[in-house]
Amino acid sequence: MSESRNWTSEEILKFAEWLWENDQRSYSILAMHGVCWGIKIGNLLEMKWSDIIENGKPKTEIIIEKETIKVSPFCQELNYTLFRELRPNINDYIHINKTGKLIDTSNLSKNLQRLSEKYSIENEINNDELKPLIGSSFQIAWIIDMLEYNHFSKNAFSDLAKHLKKKTVKDLEEYIGLKPKETLIKHDLLDTKGAEIILESMEIKNGKKNKKDFAIRFNNR
Repeated sequence: MSESRNWTSEEILKFAEWLWENDQRSYSILAMHGVCWGIKIGNLLEMKWSDIIENGKPKTEIIIEKETIKVSPFCQELNYTLFRELRPNINDYIHINKTGKLIDTSNLSKNLQRLSEKYSIENEINNDELKPLIGSSFQIAWIIDMLEYNHFSKNAFSDLAKHLKKKTVKDLEEYIGLKPKETLIKHDLLDTKGAEIILESMEIKNGKKNKKDFAIRFNNR
């Protein structure tokens, strides 16, 4: 039996869509913002609409614990869409439940697991291969996206450990259940660039054969 894996950001966003459709909007928005920025649940729950919207337009930067985070075009459009759909007071907290109160972190993981199980049943998803969805799952999905973008290098692990305020790289490895990839020594790099030999017919110029009877080309360029 294969070991269970973390949810990917794509899987979480599909789950977030389902949550929205099933009137679980607070959890839906929390999941979407979680994979956008990879910040702690506690920081997410402190955010107000004024932190992401200004004069009716989405901000291009947000500030979390004195750190400036650039908001991607996708997340800007997401924030604008959410604000337009929900029409909240600009000073309201973003991630509140149906009663207008902040999501209770003590029951967050329990509720996420309950909802994710219902989602998996309705969509015929094998939940056994996935780790239980908990509050940290959104941040972990973002971390894995970052590591994948940086080819799971040792430097990427080190930089992210510092960014996330982990004491050591090993702490980060244990948090996400992954380790850096070793450098792979390859001797077929020209092949991966699409290099190939093209045979050419011999040409005769001035009564002499042209010595060039092949060419080197790169297919992907």
